[in-house]
Amino acid sequence: DILLRGRAKLTKDIIVEVKSIRRGFNYGWLREVFLKNVYAKNIYAQLTGRIPNTLLLIVLDLEAEASDKFKTMLTRISEEGLGRKGKDRVVMLTKEELDTLSDDALQEGLGI
Repeated sequence: DILLRGRAKLTKDIIVEVKSIRRGFNYGWLREVFLKNVYAKNIYAQLTGRIPNTLLLIVLDLEAEASDKFKTMLTRISEEGLGRKGKDRVVMLTKEELDTLSDDALQEGLGI
C-alpha cells in the first residue's frame, strides 16, 4: 500500500501493507498476507538493489478483548521464522488505539 523511502543512504526503505479487519481472521490468512509482503520486499530488492524492511499493519475494528486472541498469531508468525527478525514486522492495533495515538507515538509503535 505504501512505500516509505529512506532519506539517508544508510536508512532503510519500508514497504507498508495496511489491512482493515472487521470480523476477524485465521492464521492461514495472516501467514499468506505476511508472505506476500516478504515477496514484495524480494522483488523490490531485485529491482532497486536496496533491501527494504516490511511492515504489515492490521487495524482491527473489534473490541480489545477480542483482539487479544489474534495477538497469539503474531507470536506464531515470529516463531516460524518466515521473515527477518525485527525487519519484517506485523503490528496489530484496534481502531480506537489508532485514533488516539499521537503522531510520535504511532511512529515509535510502528518502528518507522
